[in-house]
Amino acid sequence: MEEHVLRIACEGRIRAIDGSLLQVQAESICVHGDGPGAADLAAAVRSALTRAGVAVAGFA
Repeated sequence: MEEHVLRIACEGRIRAIDGSLLQVQAESICVHGDGPGAADLAAAVRSALTRAGVAVAGFA
């Protein structure tokens, strides 16, 4: 998951189901989940973004 989010935030690209890379212009990234690992997943994504120098903030 972290790899996908970093690609969107840093490169503006997503990997399509066929493996190709598509350009996107994302303004937000939402992490959805209600399973037992959801909080850990969200923390890992936030940590990866922070390490990459991407500003993380809530919606105003």
